[in-house]
Formats: sequence, C-alpha cells, structure tokens
Amino acid sequence: MAGGLAPDPGSASADTASPPKRKVCAGQFDFATRCEVEPRTLGIGAKGRLAKIDWRRWGGAKAVGFGRLTVAGFAGEPGTGIGPTRGRVKLSHLVKCEGKRWYSRITIKYGPDLDRAYVRDAIWFDCRR
Repeated sequence: MAGGLAPDPGSASADTASPPKRKVCAGQFDFATRCEVEPRTLGIGAKGRLAKIDWRRWGGAKAVGFGRLTVAGFAGEPGTGIGPTRGRVKLSHLVKCEGKRWYSRITIKYGPDLDRAYVRDAIWFDCRR
C-alpha cells in the first residue's frame, strides 16, 4: 500500500463490520410512552402482548419480527382470547415526536398460517405525522 500502511488484520474492515442500529423507537401499544429499540416484548392494549420477538428488520420505514402472541379473553366467555400462537409483527408509519422517531402502527399476522390480522395505531401521544 502507498505510504507503507496496511490494514490491521485484527480489525474488522468497513465491508464486514455490522452497521450500528438505527435509533427508531417502537411505539407502545399498551398505554406506555417509553422508547425501546428492538424490544423483546410489545404490550398490545390492556390484555395482550407479543413476546420473544426476533427482529429481522429495524430502522427503516418498516420493522419486521416474529414472536409469540397472547391476548387474554373476556372472563366467562370461552374463545374470546388469542393464543399463545406465533405472530409476525410489522411496525410502520414513522412519526417524529419530541426529537425521536417512532413507529406508530402495529400490524400482527397470527395463527398457524399467519392468516389473521390485528392492526392498531399507537394511542399514547398527540404527535402525528
């Protein structure tokens, strides 16, 4: 190399280094307002949650992950809950609020064939597009 400089063999090259995670907050769909990046669990309303989330995409216009969905049913009404079952989560509709970027819509496909859908907008703040 020119100038006698060679790359350090012990360091990762720019081509192989992992890019830093983009700071985009997952909107909370359970009345909370904390900022979480790639959360392992998302609360959904008062009775539901998607847990053990394995994120495949994060930081762009959409975030996509897979986890276990459970939504408690109504007491005394069998069959009104969901799961536990596998679920595919998509977060979308980026908004900016108080200097942070947030995903403000959640779509969960669930069931054995991921053929049922649950869609909800974030309900926790007044910052909209």
